[in-house]
Amino acid sequence: MGTLDATGGRRPTPILCPAALQAACPRHPVLFGGPANLMNKADLVQIVATKTDLTRADVSRIVDSVIETIIDAVVEEKKVSLLGFGSFESRSRSARQGLNPKTGEKIAIPAKRVPAFTAGKQFKDAVQGD
Repeated sequence: MGTLDATGGRRPTPILCPAALQAACPRHPVLFGGPANLMNKADLVQIVATKTDLTRADVSRIVDSVIETIIDAVVEEKKVSLLGFGSFESRSRSARQGLNPKTGEKIAIPAKRVPAFTAGKQFKDAVQGD
């Protein structure tokens, strides 16, 4: 059993090393399902399941519920703040003029609401290595 890679070929199912979840382990790196620098939802579910001793099915339902709840709140124009992680909110973009890249013709870009994420201090510090 395995998963399809970008070229449509089969590759082995990812393996997680519990030691790698505790700290960086050069002998036992965490192997994600995709490229080395990409973590998808399935990878996230697998890691959380390993860390919490919950089943992957339970963790998957929890992750789905969290994502759905955040989306619903942002659609209702509520701000979702997760201390240390960041904030999700919707922002309004005003109407503006743009250019068609093929023809150079001016076009009207309508106003719209877009989702936005702002990283929290703890998250920013962790990424910078502080």
